[in-house]
Amino acid sequence: MTKDVFEQGSKVEELVHQICEKIFLSDFVVPNPKYVKKSGVENEIADTLILLNNNLICFQVKSKSEIKKISEKTNVDIDRIHRRIADGIDQLATVKKALDASEKLNVKNRIGIDIELNTSTVKKVTGIVILDLIGEEHFIESERTEILGGFSWNNDIPVHIFMRADLELIASEIDTPADFLNYLDMREKLYSKQILFPTVSERDYLGLYKLNPSLFEEVIKSGIDGLAVSEGHWNEYIENKNELRKQRDKLNHSSYI
Repeated sequence: MTKDVFEQGSKVEELVHQICEKIFLSDFVVPNPKYVKKSGVENEIADTLILLNNNLICFQVKSKSEIKKISEKTNVDIDRIHRRIADGIDQLATVKKALDASEKLNVKNRIGIDIELNTSTVKKVTGIVILDLIGEEHFIESERTEILGGFSWNNDIPVHIFMRADLELIASEIDTPADFLNYLDMREKLYSKQILFPTVSERDYLGLYKLNPSLFEEVIKSGIDGLAVSEGHWNEYIENKNELRKQRDKLNHSSYI
């Protein structure tokens, strides 16, 4: 790993910590947690770990020096990116090893408080792999790399795969723990049941999710075999965002007291 990639990786890890603090608050965010194997060797569980009731959300961050527009990328470039993502997915197996190896895990949250995690209380583990390609922020959006169908399974762990920019965008719109968990849960169901076509961009999926929040739940209940999300839903959401906010505030007005 080059110095630039290492430094960029550290910066993106810190950014992910900050995004998680915004959604979950510092108390529930554990940066770079580790567990000690019986041999005495320390293993890192994740780049960021979220402790939320009986749920664990584990972030793995992967950076790569890739100063090429999407139109200039070769099959070799794409294969290298796939390998970085695969590395992140594989590393999530460490979470299962840590839970299986220890009845309790001692970790320190973002504000320095020691937490003892009883592993027997963990009911669900969710993985998130974040990919950051150095230099792509200089390109227009149509020339940046996208992840389509960014979902997988590893050791019974559902794994969501996002570009770093997409995670920032999601966090700007889905900024409470309950809403974020619901977003991931809905995404998991749609991809696991192979309902959502893997050609949808995360932005358009997020836009449709915000425009019509009950749609995906209705689709799952209806037994529909497949759902395609066309381009343009994110732009439509941005154009209607203020009006949607007014409608939401009006509906929520009676609950403010």
